[in-house]
Amino acid sequence: MITLLLLSTAKRLQSRIRKGYIALIVYITLSYLFIASEKGLSSESNPYSEELIENAISKKLHQTRKWEVLLHYKDTLDGKESLIDDPRFFLSKNGKVDPQGELEETIRSLFRDDIKDDDHPRCLFPARYNFLKEELSIDESRLPTVNCTQFNYALNKINPRSAVLVFPAAYMNSPASMFGHTLIRIDTTYESKLLSYAANYAARVEDTSGFIYAFKGLFGYYKGFFSVLPYYEKVKEYSDMEHRDMWEFKLNLSEDEVRMMVMHLWELRDIYSYYYFFDENCSYNLLFLIEAARPSLDLTGKFGRWVIPIDTLRAVIDSGLVESVHYRPSQGSRIKYIASLISREAQIEAVEISKRGADREVLAKFSDEEERRILDLAIEIIHYRYNRREIKREEYQRLYLDALKARSEAGGDPEKPYEFPIPEKPYKGHLPGRLSIGSGLSNERFFQEFQIRPAYHELTDPQDGFIEGSQIVFMGITARHQANDNLELREIRAIDILSLSPRDIIFRPISWKVKTGMKQKIFPDNAEHHVYYANLGAGFAYKNNIFGLIYSLFETELQLGRRLKDDYALGGGVGFGTIKKFSKNFAINISARSMFYGPSDTHELYEIFLDNIVRLSQRTSLNISFMGKHEFSHTLREARLGLNIYF
Repeated sequence: MITLLLLSTAKRLQSRIRKGYIALIVYITLSYLFIASEKGLSSESNPYSEELIENAISKKLHQTRKWEVLLHYKDTLDGKESLIDDPRFFLSKNGKVDPQGELEETIRSLFRDDIKDDDHPRCLFPARYNFLKEELSIDESRLPTVNCTQFNYALNKINPRSAVLVFPAAYMNSPASMFGHTLIRIDTTYESKLLSYAANYAARVEDTSGFIYAFKGLFGYYKGFFSVLPYYEKVKEYSDMEHRDMWEFKLNLSEDEVRMMVMHLWELRDIYSYYYFFDENCSYNLLFLIEAARPSLDLTGKFGRWVIPIDTLRAVIDSGLVESVHYRPSQGSRIKYIASLISREAQIEAVEISKRGADREVLAKFSDEEERRILDLAIEIIHYRYNRREIKREEYQRLYLDALKARSEAGGDPEKPYEFPIPEKPYKGHLPGRLSIGSGLSNERFFQEFQIRPAYHELTDPQDGFIEGSQIVFMGITARHQANDNLELREIRAIDILSLSPRDIIFRPISWKVKTGMKQKIFPDNAEHHVYYANLGAGFAYKNNIFGLIYSLFETELQLGRRLKDDYALGGGVGFGTIKKFSKNFAINISARSMFYGPSDTHELYEIFLDNIVRLSQRTSLNISFMGKHEFSHTLREARLGLNIYF
């Protein structure tokens, strides 16, 4: 009985083990199939793909310049890492930091037959596929058949023939545009370049707060994306709406190279990388498109941790890529130039025509030539007002057609273009970094002074190549040594931005400034101590042929420091000055301000500055400056001679 019971138990146990074994086999098989489907079973088991991988590794394709450019790999302390942050850009799990693994998985993906047509890796990554096909002589008949309908349509629509690097000048009223911008125009067979397409890289921003925008931009909290738009839309945005002159640099890339650029651009669509104002920004990332077209270039390798658009423009020019330059004046520049050719009374009439239409009786009192220029100016202003959404479409059409009719009746050749003056090319200006070494007298005490700033431009620099009346300084540091004293920190200008935009009959901009940092301040005991300060100002500027750019700003300033009563001082006042440019190499900057602080630490401040700016070369200049200051009943007088070295 016991024997029968043991035999029965053994049979049931054997049956359960057999069933469990079968279940285990089924589980392992299903798991393998699931994992294989995730990675592409057909590709892993395809002998031809493994043959290609073996060939690619033997050729060390993952270490080639072309592969590193297409994946945006850069050297790190422990290997390579891609600057692309979107995981969808990589086919390997560790593709961001593993060039070889990404290469192997890319080859395997070419054999996947579980993904169809436009979603197939061959369609998603045409530049990678083109690279591998050339390097490995891939037999396409042994690959799955796919139809890349979307890519082929886009390629035919863009129809790339040549490429132009476009540099819209700086725009002071937008934090993202203060340093300028770059984009790439992809020209086709069309005669009009406005019908071409433009490749652009920019952060996708939804914040309206300037502080939040600056913080996120500095620390990479925005995602940057590539986009392709009709070029005329970018011209309208930059030239017509933002008063930004545009410089177009035609690149000597072949049709095949431009085609490769477009292929890589297709790979980057809807793919993000984190955007940083000072390095991985609009201009820096755009260089990867040029490198994809011609991998022998190493444009992105020329920079450290500080990159601004004008630097990337100089890098492209220095590489020998540029074959011609074209200047496209903004609508604002066109308006100002035409206005400069006629009298003030004629300018007023042009503005009136842009608001109410042409009055033949009023126009009759002007000469024929001035009448034509009045109407040309009025037409430009009407365009400008419409682009700025100051007038509705119906009013625009009425005013525009009326002005065109009057212009036709005035005679002359309305199609004859004006010869707009071409300003100094932006890359001809001084370099953005500046080291200043100077010495002088401070109340008859001799001193030596050292200043350094990473970027970008200030009123005491030569103005050619920069917006007149603009100043942008980040992290400017001043240190000074006086006899029998140690080297002392005088000031840190964390941010110092000044925009002096001249007003006239047509344009009425507000000039403004923002400045914050730490500086030394003299106190009643005649000792100097550090205080934190934040200074804001707004006002008006005007241009005069005799006195230059004249301005006046109403200012407010907050100071924080232990030596101040209640640890703070809040003041207000007015500043004014003039910037007079006598020649390309010489200018004078005179400024003064008076500030009144209270109710906490009640005192007054009076300052006056005189700077003589002498340009020696693109990399050097001289400053001869004088300063007078009266604060807490103490008067300070200084004279300084400084040599500026730009880098």
